[in-house]
Amino acid sequence: MSQEQLVQIIIDAYESRPEIKEYFEFFLNPDVEKLFEKFRKEIVKELHRTKWGLSKARVMVIKRHVKNFESMNPGPEAVMDMLFFTLNNTCIVDSFAQLTPALQNYILTLVARIKELADKYETVSQTMEQLIAMQSDTIFTRHVRNILKLGIEDSSNKV
Repeated sequence: MSQEQLVQIIIDAYESRPEIKEYFEFFLNPDVEKLFEKFRKEIVKELHRTKWGLSKARVMVIKRHVKNFESMNPGPEAVMDMLFFTLNNTCIVDSFAQLTPALQNYILTLVARIKELADKYETVSQTMEQLIAMQSDTIFTRHVRNILKLGIEDSSNKV
């Protein structure tokens, strides 16, 4: 494949696929705060889907937003911030809507992922302090605090 053909393929992809355009724009002008804010809004919007006191948030949609954020390579600190943001907001949902079993298990999955990244980036003590502080925070319902406790003790458990 010649250089001209490769350039044409990149231009065509840039013009036809919004996610490729977004990636290149972030790659050429990295603004982590702007990217974080974009995905934060999408996650909050999904988590606030309720009907008659029951959460209608779709875990796969939330996972996709988190994965898309990570795929932009914003850096390990930004990824941890996004995971903690998602965990915190997922836990808050229980204060105004009943969590589905899928969301309860997703809390455990988020805790496991956070612990995994903390181990990878050698921030285990700081991360565990944050998780334990979340687990004891009275802003969350007792039910959510128990799920967090379970996740902190052993992330392989399911509700």
